[in-house]
Formats: sequence, C-alpha cells, structure tokens
Amino acid sequence: MIPRLRPAPHVSGEERTLVTPLSAPVSQSLTRARLHDVEHTRVQEPQRFREHLRKALNRRRRFTADASHELPILWPGYAPG
Repeated sequence: MIPRLRPAPHVSGEERTLVTPLSAPVSQSLTRARLHDVEHTRVQEPQRFREHLRKALNRRRRFTADASHELPILWPGYAPG
C-alpha cells in the first residue's frame, strides 16, 4: 500500500490530473530497472571473482617460479625438491 501524501500547494488540479496516471508506470519502470541492476550485478560478480582468482594464481605461479630460481643463489646448498 502506498501512503497518500498531501498534494503540494503549488500543483494545480489539472497538473495533478496529468501526473497521477503516470505515477504507476514510472514506479513500475523504476522497480524493473532496480531488478535489472540486481540481476546484472549477480551475473557480473562471479565473473569478476574468476578474473581476480586467475590473476592471483598467475601472480603466485610467477612468484614461485622466480623464487625457485633465486633460492639457489641466496642459499647455495638449497636444492628444490
């Protein structure tokens, strides 16, 4: 249920007659736009997470590869195993 507000004193009866029928379709459009945004976000979040995970795994792989080359220099007795 939508609460009824007092009409603004500067709005004429004719203007109110024009605007009132438009309020329901506008409200419905706004609701649909919000639902679309929610659905779009729901679809985009897993894609962003997968991209973030892919980048994190690549950084880890590169770090591990770089570290395996640097450790024998830092510790001559170190042998990767």
